[in-house]
Amino acid sequence: MSPYIAIFAFLTALPFFLNEYEVSIVFTIMLYIVLASSWNLPGGYGGQYSFGHYAFIGIGAYTAAILVTLFHVNNYWGFYSILGIVAGATASCVLAALIAFISLPLRGAYFTIATLASAELMRFIVENWTSVTRGPYGIELPVPPKISLVEFPTYFFMLALLIISFIITFVIDKSSFGLALKAIKQDESLAEVCGVNVKKYRLLIFMIGGALAGAAGALFAYNTEFINPTSAFDVTTNIEMIFMTILGGAGTFYGPFIGGVILSLLDQLVIANFPYIHLLVVGIVLILFVLLLPEGIPTIINRLERKEIKLNQTNR
Repeated sequence: MSPYIAIFAFLTALPFFLNEYEVSIVFTIMLYIVLASSWNLPGGYGGQYSFGHYAFIGIGAYTAAILVTLFHVNNYWGFYSILGIVAGATASCVLAALIAFISLPLRGAYFTIATLASAELMRFIVENWTSVTRGPYGIELPVPPKISLVEFPTYFFMLALLIISFIITFVIDKSSFGLALKAIKQDESLAEVCGVNVKKYRLLIFMIGGALAGAAGALFAYNTEFINPTSAFDVTTNIEMIFMTILGGAGTFYGPFIGGVILSLLDQLVIANFPYIHLLVVGIVLILFVLLLPEGIPTIINRLERKEIKLNQTNR
Protein backbone atom coordinates (compact mmCIF):
# COMPACT_ATOMS: atom_id res chain seq x y z
CA MET A 1 0.00 0.00 0.00
CA SER A 2 2.98 2.35 0.52
CA PRO A 3 3.30 3.28 -3.21
CA TYR A 4 -0.34 4.34 -3.26
CA ILE A 5 0.09 6.42 -0.10
CA ALA A 6 3.04 8.17 -1.76
CA ILE A 7 0.94 8.85 -4.88
CA PHE A 8 -1.92 10.34 -2.83
CA ALA A 9 0.54 12.48 -0.84
CA PHE A 10 2.04 13.70 -4.12
CA LEU A 11 -1.43 14.59 -5.46
CA THR A 12 -2.20 16.46 -2.24
CA ALA A 13 0.87 18.67 -2.65
CA LEU A 14 0.48 19.30 -6.41
CA PRO A 15 -1.88 22.32 -6.31
CA PHE A 16 0.71 24.33 -4.39
CA PHE A 17 3.27 23.98 -7.20
CA LEU A 18 1.16 24.13 -10.38
CA ASN A 19 -0.83 26.88 -12.05
CA GLU A 20 -4.62 26.77 -12.26
CA TYR A 21 -4.73 25.21 -15.75
CA GLU A 22 -2.30 22.43 -14.83
CA VAL A 23 -4.25 21.65 -11.66
CA SER A 24 -7.47 21.51 -13.70
CA ILE A 25 -5.85 18.81 -15.87
CA VAL A 26 -5.01 16.76 -12.76
CA PHE A 27 -8.59 17.28 -11.56
CA THR A 28 -9.86 15.90 -14.89
CA ILE A 29 -7.60 12.86 -14.62
CA MET A 30 -8.94 12.11 -11.13
CA LEU A 31 -12.51 12.62 -12.35
CA TYR A 32 -11.93 10.12 -15.18
CA ILE A 33 -10.49 7.56 -12.76
CA VAL A 34 -13.43 7.88 -10.35
CA LEU A 35 -15.96 7.58 -13.19
CA ALA A 36 -14.16 4.53 -14.58
CA SER A 37 -14.13 3.01 -11.08
CA SER A 38 -17.85 3.64 -10.69
CA TRP A 39 -18.56 1.77 -13.94
CA ASN A 40 -15.99 -0.96 -13.28
CA LEU A 41 -17.75 -2.10 -10.10
CA PRO A 42 -21.05 -3.19 -11.72
CA GLY A 43 -19.62 -3.60 -15.23
CA GLY A 44 -16.16 -5.05 -14.73
CA TYR A 45 -16.84 -7.14 -11.63
CA GLY A 46 -20.55 -7.89 -12.00
CA GLY A 47 -20.83 -8.11 -15.77
CA GLN A 48 -23.61 -5.49 -15.89
CA TYR A 49 -22.74 -3.58 -19.05
CA SER A 50 -24.74 -0.43 -18.49
CA PHE A 51 -25.05 2.30 -21.12
CA GLY A 52 -27.09 4.43 -18.74
CA HIS A 53 -24.44 5.07 -16.09
CA TYR A 54 -24.25 8.72 -17.14
CA ALA A 55 -27.69 9.22 -15.58
CA PHE A 56 -26.08 8.98 -12.14
CA ILE A 57 -23.55 11.69 -13.05
CA GLY A 58 -26.37 13.97 -14.20
CA ILE A 59 -28.59 13.41 -11.18
CA GLY A 60 -25.66 13.91 -8.81
CA ALA A 61 -24.69 17.13 -10.59
CA TYR A 62 -28.22 18.54 -10.56
CA THR A 63 -28.91 17.56 -6.95
CA ALA A 64 -25.78 19.32 -5.73
CA ALA A 65 -26.30 22.33 -8.01
CA ILE A 66 -29.89 22.86 -6.85
CA LEU A 67 -28.89 22.56 -3.20
CA VAL A 68 -25.96 25.03 -3.26
CA THR A 69 -28.00 27.46 -5.38
CA LEU A 70 -30.92 27.23 -2.97
CA PHE A 71 -28.69 28.09 0.00
CA HIS A 72 -26.62 30.67 -1.95
CA VAL A 73 -23.37 28.92 -1.09
CA ASN A 74 -20.28 31.09 -1.66
CA ASN A 75 -17.83 29.05 0.39
CA TYR A 76 -17.37 25.55 -0.94
CA TRP A 77 -15.49 24.48 2.17
CA GLY A 78 -18.79 24.90 4.03
CA PHE A 79 -21.40 22.46 5.29
CA TYR A 80 -23.89 22.85 2.43
CA SER A 81 -21.36 22.16 -0.30
CA ILE A 82 -20.34 18.91 1.41
CA LEU A 83 -24.02 18.16 1.93
CA GLY A 84 -24.53 18.68 -1.81
CA ILE A 85 -21.94 15.99 -2.60
CA VAL A 86 -23.55 13.57 -0.14
CA ALA A 87 -27.02 14.41 -1.47
CA GLY A 88 -25.86 13.88 -5.05
CA ALA A 89 -24.39 10.49 -4.17
CA THR A 90 -27.55 9.52 -2.25
CA ALA A 91 -29.90 10.59 -5.04
CA SER A 92 -27.87 8.63 -7.59
CA CYS A 93 -27.79 5.61 -5.29
CA VAL A 94 -31.59 5.67 -5.02
CA LEU A 95 -31.90 6.11 -8.79
CA ALA A 96 -29.53 3.15 -9.28
CA ALA A 97 -31.79 1.02 -7.08
CA LEU A 98 -34.83 2.00 -9.18
CA ILE A 99 -33.07 1.33 -12.48
CA ALA A 100 -31.74 -1.96 -11.12
CA PHE A 101 -35.24 -3.01 -10.07
CA ILE A 102 -36.39 -2.46 -13.66
CA SER A 103 -33.33 -3.60 -15.58
CA LEU A 104 -31.57 -6.36 -13.63
CA PRO A 105 -34.11 -9.09 -14.52
CA LEU A 106 -33.06 -8.47 -18.15
CA ARG A 107 -29.92 -9.91 -19.71
CA GLY A 108 -27.44 -8.97 -22.42
CA ALA A 109 -28.53 -6.36 -24.93
CA TYR A 110 -31.93 -6.03 -23.25
CA PHE A 111 -30.26 -4.87 -20.02
CA THR A 112 -28.07 -2.41 -21.94
CA ILE A 113 -31.05 -0.94 -23.79
CA ALA A 114 -33.10 -0.68 -20.58
CA THR A 115 -30.36 1.26 -18.78
CA LEU A 116 -29.87 3.58 -21.76
CA ALA A 117 -33.64 4.21 -21.96
CA SER A 118 -33.75 4.94 -18.21
CA ALA A 119 -30.93 7.47 -18.53
CA GLU A 120 -32.60 9.22 -21.46
CA LEU A 121 -35.86 9.33 -19.50
CA MET A 122 -34.05 11.09 -16.62
CA ARG A 123 -32.50 13.57 -19.06
CA PHE A 124 -35.95 14.25 -20.54
CA ILE A 125 -37.43 14.87 -17.08
CA VAL A 126 -34.60 17.25 -16.10
CA GLU A 127 -34.86 19.08 -19.42
CA ASN A 128 -38.60 19.66 -19.04
CA TRP A 129 -38.91 20.24 -15.27
CA THR A 130 -38.13 23.90 -15.80
CA SER A 131 -39.48 25.15 -12.46
CA VAL A 132 -36.69 23.30 -10.64
CA THR A 133 -33.93 22.63 -13.17
CA ARG A 134 -34.41 25.64 -15.49
CA GLY A 135 -34.64 23.16 -18.34
CA PRO A 136 -32.30 23.70 -21.30
CA TYR A 137 -31.08 27.01 -19.81
CA GLY A 138 -29.23 25.13 -17.09
CA ILE A 139 -28.17 26.16 -13.60
CA GLU A 140 -25.43 28.67 -12.84
CA LEU A 141 -23.84 27.83 -9.52
CA PRO A 142 -22.71 30.46 -7.00
CA VAL A 143 -19.15 31.61 -7.63
CA PRO A 144 -16.78 31.94 -4.65
CA PRO A 145 -15.18 35.39 -4.20
CA LYS A 146 -11.70 34.08 -5.08
CA ILE A 147 -11.42 31.60 -7.97
CA SER A 148 -8.38 29.47 -7.31
CA LEU A 149 -8.25 25.70 -7.33
CA VAL A 150 -6.06 25.76 -4.23
CA GLU A 151 -8.52 27.92 -2.34
CA PHE A 152 -11.47 26.43 -4.19
CA PRO A 153 -11.80 22.95 -2.65
CA THR A 154 -13.09 21.04 -5.70
CA TYR A 155 -9.65 19.54 -6.33
CA PHE A 156 -9.25 18.27 -2.78
CA PHE A 157 -12.80 16.91 -2.65
CA MET A 158 -12.10 15.03 -5.87
CA LEU A 159 -8.87 13.68 -4.40
CA ALA A 160 -10.83 12.51 -1.34
CA LEU A 161 -13.38 10.83 -3.64
CA LEU A 162 -10.54 9.19 -5.56
CA ILE A 163 -9.17 7.75 -2.31
CA ILE A 164 -12.66 6.54 -1.34
CA SER A 165 -13.12 4.85 -4.73
CA PHE A 166 -9.65 3.30 -4.34
CA ILE A 167 -10.54 1.87 -0.93
CA ILE A 168 -13.96 0.61 -2.06
CA THR A 169 -12.50 -1.11 -5.13
CA PHE A 170 -9.63 -2.61 -3.13
CA VAL A 171 -11.93 -3.98 -0.43
CA ILE A 172 -14.38 -5.44 -2.94
CA ASP A 173 -11.57 -6.94 -5.03
CA LYS A 174 -10.13 -8.76 -2.00
CA SER A 175 -13.43 -9.73 -0.34
CA SER A 176 -15.94 -12.55 -0.69
CA PHE A 177 -18.29 -9.93 -2.16
CA GLY A 178 -15.93 -9.42 -5.10
CA LEU A 179 -15.45 -13.18 -5.47
CA ALA A 180 -19.22 -13.64 -5.64
CA LEU A 181 -19.48 -10.92 -8.30
CA LYS A 182 -16.78 -12.59 -10.39
CA ALA A 183 -18.63 -15.90 -10.08
CA ILE A 184 -21.87 -14.23 -11.22
CA LYS A 185 -20.07 -12.68 -14.17
CA GLN A 186 -18.57 -16.02 -15.23
CA ASP A 187 -21.71 -18.13 -14.88
CA GLU A 188 -24.76 -16.66 -13.20
CA SER A 189 -26.76 -19.90 -13.13
CA LEU A 190 -23.90 -21.87 -11.58
CA ALA A 191 -23.29 -19.13 -9.00
CA GLU A 192 -26.95 -19.23 -8.01
CA VAL A 193 -26.85 -23.02 -7.67
CA CYS A 194 -23.82 -22.62 -5.38
CA GLY A 195 -25.86 -20.41 -3.06
CA VAL A 196 -24.92 -16.92 -4.26
CA ASN A 197 -27.79 -14.44 -3.94
CA VAL A 198 -27.46 -13.05 -7.47
CA LYS A 199 -30.15 -10.37 -7.21
CA LYS A 200 -28.78 -9.04 -3.92
CA TYR A 201 -25.18 -8.77 -5.14
CA ARG A 202 -26.15 -7.23 -8.49
CA LEU A 203 -28.33 -4.65 -6.75
CA LEU A 204 -25.71 -3.70 -4.16
CA ILE A 205 -22.85 -3.26 -6.64
CA PHE A 206 -25.07 -1.26 -8.99
CA MET A 207 -26.03 1.08 -6.13
CA ILE A 208 -22.40 1.51 -5.02
CA GLY A 209 -21.33 2.35 -8.57
CA GLY A 210 -24.24 4.79 -8.90
CA ALA A 211 -23.33 6.56 -5.64
CA LEU A 212 -19.69 7.05 -6.74
CA ALA A 213 -20.81 8.43 -10.11
CA GLY A 214 -23.29 10.76 -8.38
CA ALA A 215 -20.61 12.18 -6.08
CA ALA A 216 -18.34 12.70 -9.09
CA GLY A 217 -21.21 14.45 -10.88
CA ALA A 218 -21.65 16.82 -7.93
CA LEU A 219 -17.97 17.77 -8.04
CA PHE A 220 -18.15 18.17 -11.80
CA ALA A 221 -20.94 20.72 -11.27
CA TYR A 222 -18.94 22.58 -8.61
CA ASN A 223 -15.89 22.72 -10.84
CA THR A 224 -17.61 23.93 -14.01
CA GLU A 225 -19.92 26.30 -12.06
CA PHE A 226 -22.62 25.73 -14.71
CA ILE A 227 -24.55 22.67 -15.85
CA ASN A 228 -27.32 21.95 -18.34
CA PRO A 229 -28.92 18.70 -19.54
CA THR A 230 -26.43 18.40 -22.41
CA SER A 231 -23.31 18.62 -20.24
CA ALA A 232 -24.67 16.66 -17.26
CA PHE A 233 -26.33 13.84 -19.23
CA ASP A 234 -23.70 13.12 -21.88
CA VAL A 235 -23.81 9.60 -23.34
CA THR A 236 -20.25 10.14 -24.64
CA THR A 237 -19.07 10.10 -21.02
CA ASN A 238 -20.62 6.65 -20.64
CA ILE A 239 -18.69 5.38 -23.66
CA GLU A 240 -15.48 6.83 -22.21
CA MET A 241 -16.13 5.11 -18.86
CA ILE A 242 -16.55 1.76 -20.62
CA PHE A 243 -13.46 2.25 -22.72
CA MET A 244 -11.30 3.33 -19.77
CA THR A 245 -12.35 0.23 -17.86
CA ILE A 246 -11.66 -2.11 -20.77
CA LEU A 247 -8.36 -0.40 -21.59
CA GLY A 248 -7.05 -0.73 -18.05
CA GLY A 249 -8.53 -4.18 -17.48
CA ALA A 250 -12.21 -4.73 -16.70
CA GLY A 251 -12.87 -6.41 -13.38
CA THR A 252 -9.42 -5.58 -12.01
CA PHE A 253 -8.41 -3.33 -9.16
CA TYR A 254 -5.95 -1.28 -11.20
CA GLY A 255 -7.99 -1.11 -14.44
CA PRO A 256 -9.79 2.23 -13.88
CA PHE A 257 -6.58 3.92 -12.71
CA ILE A 258 -4.59 2.89 -15.78
CA GLY A 259 -7.42 3.53 -18.23
CA GLY A 260 -8.39 6.84 -16.64
CA VAL A 261 -4.85 8.23 -16.80
CA ILE A 262 -4.25 7.08 -20.39
CA LEU A 263 -7.55 8.34 -21.81
CA SER A 264 -7.51 11.70 -20.00
CA LEU A 265 -3.92 12.44 -21.08
CA LEU A 266 -4.72 11.30 -24.63
CA ASP A 267 -7.74 13.59 -24.68
CA GLN A 268 -5.73 16.59 -23.47
CA LEU A 269 -2.90 15.88 -25.93
CA VAL A 270 -5.23 15.58 -28.91
CA ILE A 271 -7.21 18.71 -27.96
CA ALA A 272 -3.97 20.71 -27.73
CA ASN A 273 -2.72 19.55 -31.16
CA PHE A 274 -5.93 18.90 -33.11
CA PRO A 275 -8.58 21.17 -31.56
CA TYR A 276 -10.97 21.09 -34.53
CA ILE A 277 -10.92 17.35 -35.22
CA HIS A 278 -10.03 16.04 -31.78
CA LEU A 279 -13.10 13.78 -31.54
CA LEU A 280 -12.23 12.17 -34.88
CA VAL A 281 -8.59 11.60 -33.85
CA VAL A 282 -9.54 10.21 -30.44
CA GLY A 283 -12.12 7.96 -32.08
CA ILE A 284 -9.55 6.51 -34.49
CA VAL A 285 -7.06 5.94 -31.65
CA LEU A 286 -9.72 4.20 -29.56
CA ILE A 287 -10.66 1.92 -32.47
CA LEU A 288 -7.01 0.96 -32.89
CA PHE A 289 -6.73 0.25 -29.17
CA VAL A 290 -9.78 -2.03 -29.27
CA LEU A 291 -8.49 -3.89 -32.35
CA LEU A 292 -4.94 -4.33 -31.08
CA LEU A 293 -5.71 -4.74 -27.35
CA PRO A 294 -9.20 -6.28 -27.09
CA GLU A 295 -8.70 -7.02 -23.39
CA GLY A 296 -6.84 -3.81 -22.62
CA ILE A 297 -3.43 -3.45 -20.99
CA PRO A 298 -3.66 -6.97 -19.47
CA THR A 299 -3.36 -8.27 -23.06
CA ILE A 300 0.24 -7.00 -23.18
CA ILE A 301 1.00 -8.43 -19.74
CA ASN A 302 -0.44 -11.83 -20.70
CA ARG A 303 1.57 -11.90 -23.93
CA LEU A 304 4.79 -11.09 -22.08
CA GLU A 305 4.06 -13.77 -19.49
CA ARG A 306 3.43 -16.39 -22.21
CA LYS A 307 6.68 -15.43 -23.97
CA GLU A 308 8.58 -15.73 -20.68
CA ILE A 309 7.07 -19.16 -20.00
CA LYS A 310 7.97 -20.37 -23.51
CA LEU A 311 11.50 -18.97 -23.13
CA ASN A 312 11.97 -20.78 -19.80
CA GLN A 313 10.69 -24.02 -21.30
CA THR A 314 13.08 -23.66 -24.24
CA ASN A 315 16.07 -23.04 -21.95
CA ARG A 316 15.23 -26.19 -20.02
